[in-house]
Amino acid sequence: MRNVSTPSRSKQPPPSLSVIQGELLKGLESLKEKNRTVTQDINQLESEKNQLVDQMNRLKHRIQQVEETLQKKYHSKKEYEKTIEEAESAYHQIIESSETLLKVVLREKQALDNEYRVSGNISSV
Repeated sequence: MRNVSTPSRSKQPPPSLSVIQGELLKGLESLKEKNRTVTQDINQLESEKNQLVDQMNRLKHRIQQVEETLQKKYHSKKEYEKTIEEAESAYHQIIESSETLLKVVLREKQALDNEYRVSGNISSV
């Protein structure tokens, strides 16, 4: 194995205080900039979240209105169907009664016609 010597730190002069301070300030400024960026991101996301919550609340309210309207419409539909069923039933009863009445009238007419013919023939003899 080859022995590669690396320069030891002890041979390099230590950085000066001003260099350290400059690097420290650069690092702090970089952290502050990243913090500002994250803060802006947070603010944008909070704003978006608030808008979404507002939209969601409006949608919930609209859903509630639609549900109430649907319930009223279902009730109206049920009442219409009930009224239609009752009217159709009454109409069919009227038709049946009319047919029965017509049969009675025709039968009575036939009976009267027969009686008239019989009585008319007797009186003409």
